[in-house]
Amino acid sequence: MVLQISSNNDAKKSYKRHIKVTGSSTENEKIMLRETLNTILENSTAMPFRRYGNKYRCFYCNTSFSEATNLRDHTAEHENVNKSKCVKKNVTQLLVKLDIIGLQCKICYQSINEFDDLISHLGEHNMILNKSVLQYIICFKLSDGDIKCLFCNETFAFFGPLLLHTHRKHKCREFICETCGIGFGSKGAVDRHSQSVHPTSTYQCRYCEKKFFAVHRRDNHEKRIHNVHERKCHICGDVLGSIYKKDTHLAIAHNIWSSEFKCDICPKKFRYKHLLLSHNRRIHLKEKKIVCDVCGDRFFDHRLLKLHMARHSDLKPFECGTCQKRFPRKCGLVIHTRIHTNDRRYKCKLCEKAFVQFASLKLHTKTHHNSNSNYVNKKK
Repeated sequence: MVLQISSNNDAKKSYKRHIKVTGSSTENEKIMLRETLNTILENSTAMPFRRYGNKYRCFYCNTSFSEATNLRDHTAEHENVNKSKCVKKNVTQLLVKLDIIGLQCKICYQSINEFDDLISHLGEHNMILNKSVLQYIICFKLSDGDIKCLFCNETFAFFGPLLLHTHRKHKCREFICETCGIGFGSKGAVDRHSQSVHPTSTYQCRYCEKKFFAVHRRDNHEKRIHNVHERKCHICGDVLGSIYKKDTHLAIAHNIWSSEFKCDICPKKFRYKHLLLSHNRRIHLKEKKIVCDVCGDRFFDHRLLKLHMARHSDLKPFECGTCQKRFPRKCGLVIHTRIHTNDRRYKCKLCEKAFVQFASLKLHTKTHHNSNSNYVNKKK
């Protein structure tokens, strides 16, 4: 059998022949992408994977993992699976994600560091690979810690922001909004964007008269407001404000964890990995890697930097509807609004005096109760 790497000209000719036969350029690109991916998977240790929410999902089945190492161990169990069948089933868009850490050729067992080197190496083994569809394969070197972008070496704590960065900075995103021209990584993302930003109809709640411009917002409203059963604690009967708050309540009040990530240094445990990483950076490592370009102050994460940047701006976009006072942050407006509604939610345990702001309660405790913080009650 004579096998070889296709030159760019050969790939274009082959591509045109495919289009002539079946007519659809996108569908034919998918066919060529599947064939190329199958060749890569059969002859190397490159690991395909998918993303589901904030977790990794196995390419061959629907099992999800929070840790990349667990995903790799699991994927190794699919070594003898019919890869061609799985590729045909799961490659439905012109996008494939590959983990290339520990990359190796299965023919000669040579270790290879970069994806481009793998393509050249497989050519030496006379493998046919269509270079015109390699642009749709995005490579990563997944890690349970920080993950580096393979294009620019920028470091990310989580895979989601890295994927978004890769699409925006290094890849031409395939799906474009016809109204505003913004690009997206999937058709579903375009649809959600169109429903939210360019609505053409409204969706009424099936339990009340409230209307929404997007189906997913209506569904979230119904689940959060009307579906009490999902938010009710099955142990004590308390009804929480959301499923997230219910899970948090179960963990804190009843020591029942839906999932948990334990700190290796102290006894604390967390429901989500990002909370554990944030805890380690703040408490144990004291890391402040994010620097303000204006004043040089350092922060634990980009969220805190974003809040800080309001200090360097004269913009105050949040206005009180009662007194027209303006605020740089929404949280400042929310706290201020409690003055007008007389929402005195912070109550002193010793003298029953209540305050609008927690800072006022702390000052009261310090002044009148000998700074005994044990008597500070955050809420009534």
